[in-house]
Amino acid sequence: MGSSKPPNDLKLLQDASIDEGIMASLPVHSHIVETASQNYSEWSSTLRLDVKLEDNSQTQFFLKVTSGELGRSMAIEEFESMMMLNTISPEFVVEPVAWGVCSSAADTYFFISEFHDIDDKSAPNLHIFCKDVSQMHTTSANMYQEKSCRPLPEGKFGFHVTTYLGMFPKDNHRRQIRPTLVHGDLQIRNARTDLKTNRPVLFDGGAFWGHNEYDIAKWVPVRYNMGASYLEEYHKHIPRSEPVEDYEDRMRLYTIHYNLVASAHYPVDDSLRQLSLADMRILTEKYRAGNDQGPGGM
Repeated sequence: MGSSKPPNDLKLLQDASIDEGIMASLPVHSHIVETASQNYSEWSSTLRLDVKLEDNSQTQFFLKVTSGELGRSMAIEEFESMMMLNTISPEFVVEPVAWGVCSSAADTYFFISEFHDIDDKSAPNLHIFCKDVSQMHTTSANMYQEKSCRPLPEGKFGFHVTTYLGMFPKDNHRRQIRPTLVHGDLQIRNARTDLKTNRPVLFDGGAFWGHNEYDIAKWVPVRYNMGASYLEEYHKHIPRSEPVEDYEDRMRLYTIHYNLVASAHYPVDDSLRQLSLADMRILTEKYRAGNDQGPGGM
C-alpha cells in the first residue's frame, strides 16, 4: 500500500494561498494571512490556516493535504464521515468545510474543516465525553428509524463511501441490521477539549453504520488510556446490547480488528498480532461447538 502523505517540500505546505483549489473552498473575498504546520497526522500533512475575511475579521481553518489515489479516497471519506457525524451531533463533532483537488500540485488532495484550539495534552471530561458519545449514537439510531438521515443506510451496516482506519479501508459492505452511525476511530487522540468552550470536540471520523459497541471497543486496549471507567460511564446512558452475557466476547471480537489494523501499520512489532491470535483462540474455542453464529449471534 502506497503512502498518502505528500512530500515535505510541497510549496503549498508553506503557503496554501498559492493553490486555487483550496482558495476556492474558503469564504469569498477572503485571503490567507498565515499557513502554520500542525504536525498532527502520520497519513497526511496538517495545517492551520489563518484567514482574513471580507469584513476584515479573522477566522481559522484546519487543512489536511494528501496525495495519490489513497489520499484522494481518504479526503473524500473524511469529508463524508464528518458531514454525517456533524449533522447528527453539531456541537460535538467538528464541522467539515470541503474536500477537493489541489491545483498547484499533481495528484494531491485536500480536506478542510473548522479549526478548534484544543488541549492536546489531556483527555476531555470523562462524564461529558461519554454522554456526548452516547447521544451521538442514540440520535443516529433514531434518525435511522425516522428515515431522516441522508443518504439513508437502507437498514444495513456500512457506509456509502469507503472509510478508513489509519490507511486501511474498512469493510463497508452492507449487512442487514438496525444500525447506529459510529465514528470509527473513537480514541482520545481524536477527541479533545476545545479551549474556548471547555467542551469535548470530536474529529478525524471514519464513519459507518454499525454496532455502537464497535465504537467503544476502541476503549478496551491499554494503549489508548481509556478502559473500564469510560465503558462504565457510557453504559450509564446506553445499556449493553443483548445478549448481555456475550458483551465481553463482543468487545474481544471488535478489539481483534483494532489490534490487527494497528499491527498492519507497524509490522515490525508483532505483539499486537500475538494478542489478536490469543483472542481468536479464546473465541474459536468457546464458540466452535454448538454456536455457529459467534458472540451475540452476530
